[in-house]
Amino acid sequence: MKKGFIIIAILLIPVFLIPAVRFPNFKPIPPSDPYPVDSIVYTIPDGDFSEASKDEKSRELTIEFWYPDTPLSGDGFPLVVFSHGAFGFRGSNYSTFMELASNGYVVCSIDHTGQSIFTKHTDGGVVITDLDFLQDAGAVQSESYEDEKIYTLTHQWLDLRVSDFNTVLDSILENMDTPGSGEVFQLIDPNHIGVFGHSLGGDAAAQIGRVQKDVDAVVVLDGTLIGEGIGFSDGREIFSEEPYPLPILDIFNEEHYQDALENSSTYANMVVATRALDSRQIVFQDSGHLNFTDLPLFSPLLTKALGIGEIDRRYCIETMNQILLSYFDHYLKGGEDLNLESSY
Repeated sequence: MKKGFIIIAILLIPVFLIPAVRFPNFKPIPPSDPYPVDSIVYTIPDGDFSEASKDEKSRELTIEFWYPDTPLSGDGFPLVVFSHGAFGFRGSNYSTFMELASNGYVVCSIDHTGQSIFTKHTDGGVVITDLDFLQDAGAVQSESYEDEKIYTLTHQWLDLRVSDFNTVLDSILENMDTPGSGEVFQLIDPNHIGVFGHSLGGDAAAQIGRVQKDVDAVVVLDGTLIGEGIGFSDGREIFSEEPYPLPILDIFNEEHYQDALENSSTYANMVVATRALDSRQIVFQDSGHLNFTDLPLFSPLLTKALGIGEIDRRYCIETMNQILLSYFDHYLKGGEDLNLESSY
């Protein structure tokens, strides 16, 4: 797991609760057309979370959709599902959701209850970050635990995310066939599904690509592929030798990419790239971990204090959004050949 993201996320917890700090003179990035966009929130009350949590009530999942506000034509719009980073929230990449939805996608973002900063369900109930998760994340960041314990913990976190992903995807696909379930479900083309996520959410997206037969393409925003570790022996992770089965795109911040290159034989993302059927990697020069969320747009002062990269924050997120649009257009809509640079 990339060092630095956990402690940053912990520091964000009180800040996200202060609207004046979170949204000072926020200037949103306008979507690039052609569709107007609407959104709706659902809470999924049912699901078998017995293996994931002692408190089943606290594991209700709330999801938010952004979708084209236009009459359905053809077979519907491709679905893309997003997973936020540790201590993030479902709106962390709002500009990305709007860009994709305005260009003919149904976007679903998951609030990972207990791993998000807070989750507000549709009944008004609020669940804050799980304190055990908070404590363990801090210990992992400070390297207070042995490597094997870190391996075990991070895989437990990932298993919870994958359970959430499966529950959400199953719920969406089931509701498509349920009369009166809601307009958004009827807009979805179930034959074209992509997943993406930031940080720990990117790790989850990559893992769900291995286990969900309905997924067609994956994007990892500055995450480390935890799920590629299938065991721990003699002080080292053992990586899967099975080729990654789907198109997968890694987008890195500069420091993360250099770290991955220097440890390529033992770094999961690099190991996967050599074994994947279709792998691409992009690095944003002078970027930092949070540049791949909208937080630098919401609060430049906060993110400067947290040490994001020197890259222009609007350029980074706008360029990343266009990369994602091109990538998903290619794999989910049969669009033109990809013309992506390896460095921006």
